Amino acid sequence: MATIITARFNWWLFAVLVVLSAAPALGLVVEARRPDREESDPAPGRSSLRPGAGLPPPVGTRVFTGRAECLHQLIGPEAARATAGPLILAITGLGGTGKTELAARATRELTARYPDGQFWLELRTYAAAESRMRTAQALRLLLNALGVSPDPQMTGALALSRVWRSATAGKKLLVVLDDVDHADQVRPLLPAGQTCAALVTSRHALTGLDPDIAVALDVFSQDEARTLANRILERTGHPDPSTATVIAASYRLPLAVRQVADLKAANPGVRLSDLLARDDRAISEATASVGLSVRSLPAEARLVLRRTANYPGSLISPEIAAVVADKPLRTAQALLADLYHHGLLLPDRRVGYRMHDLVRAAAQGAATARETGRERAACDDRLFRYAHAVASEATRALYCADDVAMPARNDVQNLRVAPPHFPSTGAALAWLDDQHSDLLAIARRSVAQRSPCTWRLIYQLEYYQRLRGFYDEIVDLHSQALRLTEETGDLLGQAGMHQNLGLVSMRTGNYPAARTRFQRALDLYAATGNPTGQAEIHHELHHIDCWLGDLASARVHAEAEFQFAQAGGTLIDLAAAHVDRGLVDRLEGQHDGAHRHLSTSLHLYEQAGQPRGIATAHRHLGLLAADVGEHVEAHTHLDQAMARYLELGDILNQADTHIGLAILQRHVGDLDAASHHASRALDLSGSVSHWRGQAEAHHELATLAQTRGRHDAAARHRQEASAIYERLGIPTHHG
Repeated sequence: MATIITARFNWWLFAVLVVLSAAPALGLVVEARRPDREESDPAPGRSSLRPGAGLPPPVGTRVFTGRAECLHQLIGPEAARATAGPLILAITGLGGTGKTELAARATRELTARYPDGQFWLELRTYAAAESRMRTAQALRLLLNALGVSPDPQMTGALALSRVWRSATAGKKLLVVLDDVDHADQVRPLLPAGQTCAALVTSRHALTGLDPDIAVALDVFSQDEARTLANRILERTGHPDPSTATVIAASYRLPLAVRQVADLKAANPGVRLSDLLARDDRAISEATASVGLSVRSLPAEARLVLRRTANYPGSLISPEIAAVVADKPLRTAQALLADLYHHGLLLPDRRVGYRMHDLVRAAAQGAATARETGRERAACDDRLFRYAHAVASEATRALYCADDVAMPARNDVQNLRVAPPHFPSTGAALAWLDDQHSDLLAIARRSVAQRSPCTWRLIYQLEYYQRLRGFYDEIVDLHSQALRLTEETGDLLGQAGMHQNLGLVSMRTGNYPAARTRFQRALDLYAATGNPTGQAEIHHELHHIDCWLGDLASARVHAEAEFQFAQAGGTLIDLAAAHVDRGLVDRLEGQHDGAHRHLSTSLHLYEQAGQPRGIATAHRHLGLLAADVGEHVEAHTHLDQAMARYLELGDILNQADTHIGLAILQRHVGDLDAASHHASRALDLSGSVSHWRGQAEAHHELATLAQTRGRHDAAARHRQEASAIYERLGIPTHHG
């Protein structure tokens, strides 16, 4: 799948230039936040990162030959022997020798041996800086794919690696690390124990890794090259043994053989010598080689190749190609297919393609020579605006509401490609799981290019990253975007960045830092006259005050939130304000006022069609009914809330609802049921690092143990709860 360029073969030149490859498709998404602006984070719903689902390998090539012995080394009996630690398999070889393809084949063959999951990571060592996968990011991806949520304050690679090794102990899983440059990239990502394995690909031997089985790929023999070329020509419907023999006489690098064979198959009426003809100039740069290799392509296809080569992500979807090339979607689809048929792209497991790093580098050289800085900037601008638009659609899918970072209507209408529609929360979350690495690369490119769209895109990414625990990325991106907005004087952007940095501080239990950020955001939203932003900040400050027991201040913020929601908010903003007023009334014992506000919020959420908000209103109404002894009504509300949270996959709010049900069952004397709900709340809170939920679950378990006369257990749970409350700065328990 490479495009060879010279009739007389030069191995080193070819290695620097061509190749084909493989890479998936992108469709950007990002989740934003705040349906009802409830204090908690919805948990991952039904996404592609289910425990055991792993991270699947790429599709690979249609024709695989010449590597049977190497494959047998990787999957044969010798590869199953016990070792002191995880089995380490290594594939090395020059670019274009087929390392990724062999790794993908081996991964599929090893599925039965590693039933707990296969986890494929593209480290993208030779990609642009913004596209490379960092170690902490890789560990978060692995942990999320395994269904493990470590402490959100844990951002260092060393600490995350310890969690990863602990989580993989006793499991049978395979981790594939594609495109590694040095052993230090590998060590933190190795799973634990003798029942796991790691398969690593690299362009050179990795000093210090000491693999159990090492496979070094070389160029093909003439017979192997002829077999591969012949099978490709047969597979594409143009059998031509004589041409296969000619190809094999000059080309032995597997990627070269593939690309020349594909080039011939795409041009059945043209002689191979004419396809490869060139002038007598010495070819010394990747730019020149790619120009020759795509000689038979239409001009539009060359443009798409150049533009997608500069795309910072790895997944090339028709939508992305249309956006960066500024072409209609149907045209982009046809041109991508043309590039695929010429051996320049391979399909991935998702809808779209990927591109080998050598092809990308060579095509980027061609783009530098042929395109002006203004053209490249315009291409980036379209990409950033499309990413922002898709992120905003994901926000609507999740919360049925807009926020301060939504794109202007004209920005969306002026895009060549309409943002996709997400039919459900689960669909949006699954896409985000698949696309996060590429979205992160786009956001980093946006920062580097100082795009005015930067803070809006980063703002929308924050909720998903917080949900999945990518706190280091949140802080890094938002800090950079904040500096950019300060330099440009963008007050609204500064407010959004302070707000999201405050949310990270609040989620990780640093309430003083959160309050400082929120106060700064509130001042900036006030300066811009943005009522929605002011309402959201008062909402967050209200919750901090409730947790810290300052109900007088919490009421001030709830009333201010209500005023701003009335002044310029949506039905959902108004509903959230009623919830917060009702919560303060309930905590102060004003039951009639609490019932009035919470009933109004339920009605408004139903009007707006906001499922999570409806569930939140039911949960608070259930807690209120339990407070006044209306146990049947309390059970009805809490059951309705739980059913909706289960449907939404909202683990964090499920945990809080279990706590409410535990208190209710204790009140009616069913201690077994109460213990079940409290234990379930503790498990769920732990799975999403919901520290306040864990503390409240321990508090309830202590109360239940004391009631049963189990004083040692009660003391243990009280100690656990106190330690968490102290860590969060909460002086006492507030139900």
